[in-house]
Amino acid sequence: MANLAKRKTIVVLITAFILVGLLAHVLQLYIAAREVELTGMSVSSLKLEGFPLPSKLSLILDLHIKNPTATSIELEDLHYIVYVSDVYLFEGYKERILIPAQTESIVKVPAETTASDLLNLIRSLISEGRETVEVEVRGTVNVPIKFLGAVKLFSVTIPFNLSKNYTLFT
Repeated sequence: MANLAKRKTIVVLITAFILVGLLAHVLQLYIAAREVELTGMSVSSLKLEGFPLPSKLSLILDLHIKNPTATSIELEDLHYIVYVSDVYLFEGYKERILIPAQTESIVKVPAETTASDLLNLIRSLISEGRETVEVEVRGTVNVPIKFLGAVKLFSVTIPFNLSKNYTLFT
């Protein structure tokens, strides 16, 4: 009987130890997910498509994502909307992004808009006499919190809002 009680105690202690370790890992991932931040943006590619009249503008935005923690973070998805001087221009979506620990990674996201929408925006900016425009990227990043790195328990949604001013005429 005493031997059986000792075995049960050992099994309970080992189970408790494993559960505490797993909960600590999940908490560490949750905290790391809350520390991820979008720190900047730039345009790395810009292409007008269509001949002889352009019908579409395709571009690649570089989003700078910083992970200051000691834990690599997997981003389940990233949703973004781009505005120029508070006018909607386009939106996009990217899945499965890995941000290594203690790095700032550049994530390339595609975007496109019609030439007519772009021309309407330019016409509006000129008619308002603007010398500068604000390009704003708003969106959310979803970070999955996984049990043993495999089974998704829940996601942490992190909103972001980046803006940058550009001078039109110098």
